[in-house]
Amino acid sequence: MDQNTLDYIATNLGIRYDVLDNFQDTWRSYRVRMTLTNAGSKPIPNGPWAIYLCHIRVIEPTHTKHNPSGYVIPGGHGIKVTHINGCQHKFEPTASFPSLAGFQSLVVDFDAENWDVARTDVMPNWYVAAEGLQARTITSTSGEALSFIGPFDAPKKWKRITSDKYDPYTPQKRYSINDITDLKKPGQLIVPTPSEIIGLDETRKVNLGTGDWAIVSDGALQNEANFLAGKKCH
Repeated sequence: MDQNTLDYIATNLGIRYDVLDNFQDTWRSYRVRMTLTNAGSKPIPNGPWAIYLCHIRVIEPTHTKHNPSGYVIPGGHGIKVTHINGCQHKFEPTASFPSLAGFQSLVVDFDAENWDVARTDVMPNWYVAAEGLQARTITSTSGEALSFIGPFDAPKKWKRITSDKYDPYTPQKRYSINDITDLKKPGQLIVPTPSEIIGLDETRKVNLGTGDWAIVSDGALQNEANFLAGKKCH
């Protein structure tokens, strides 16, 4: 393993993260599909490299909690996951991992704890590292756009459990909520509110700066009083 190979993996490894089903086990776990794609022409070899990520739901909790040796994810693709601490996990190839040829993909399905109902439940900036080499952020996961996260386009993706009443607003629903025809009048015409108003005529204007008016203020509000003295108000 050398730095050039690690850099190639970071630049060319496309990661796609799709929530498949939040309902599979009531609220206890949800199903994820992680697709790894080699976007370059050279193969991504087996080797002592690992993908590190912050995943706020423990991955394969039944098998990885309190298990520092990790868990080989079923499916025959040669990928092992380890829960390191807190949200930190790593995926790494096992001895049976075949090299990922150029422009080829590998699909890895796994379970994670609880549910995932939004893009922001998945953290960006996954990185690849190997002992003695400089770790690199995986380009396909970098930044805050979260473009590597698949859409939440079905109830089993955007709901936590089957009894969850949340549904995303349709354009029609959002329009009806915001379609307010009566904006009503403001509660008070002047702030702060005068203690008494006599003979109010909303059709006329007066100049607060003429000698007919006196604006009295506390010393701490002198700037505001000076400002009002030159304005015309209802």
